[in-house]
Amino acid sequence: MSNALVTGTSTGIGLATAVTLARAGHTVIATMRNPASGAGEIQGIAAQEGLALTVLPLDVDDDESVRACFARVGPVDVLVNNAGVGVHGSVEELPIAEFKRAMETNFFGALRCIQAVVAGMRERRHGLIVNVTSVAGRLSNAPQAPYSASKWALEAASEALAQEVKPFGVRVAIVEPDAAPLLGWRAAMSDEQWIAWASTSDAEWVASVKSTFGMDVEL
Repeated sequence: MSNALVTGTSTGIGLATAVTLARAGHTVIATMRNPASGAGEIQGIAAQEGLALTVLPLDVDDDESVRACFARVGPVDVLVNNAGVGVHGSVEELPIAEFKRAMETNFFGALRCIQAVVAGMRERRHGLIVNVTSVAGRLSNAPQAPYSASKWALEAASEALAQEVKPFGVRVAIVEPDAAPLLGWRAAMSDEQWIAWASTSDAEWVASVKSTFGMDVEL
């Protein structure tokens, strides 16, 4: 079985991924920025089920935090980059600092963790890096410019990294949760149609989503 490190495990996909890997028999390091306030649920599951799961602090925005965490855990066979932030706003009005915040966590944070493990994986000639991106890494609509930009960057780096490490037996994968239906729908539209659809009024957009997908996303 493998040693797997998962980032952003206090809630959601990260928590579910860490628990699923531990249930499958892997030794899991579940990381999060602030275990004191965010580790209760995952630690409860691990204790109740007797899982080989350890929670450690890791702030992917911070070089020293990343260095300390990976030095402590030793060789990592599987890295799941899940930690992320949602940053939304118009290109015109959102401060540059907010764009940087999205990139710092969603792109550079993943890159820091990749660089912490990839040399060891290459030397051992095996390993898996999983980058959790988003359908927003394949298409962009307002007001998601900062978030989409960070996810597009991560997908681009992932594709290049996969080419770099393949000769050494290391695999790179991306995960785009629930993306296939939306991507298929987008592929049937021209760029002009997509822009027109995504630039309608809030009321028109809500009505369109409800009629197209059967989803009520009333703002």
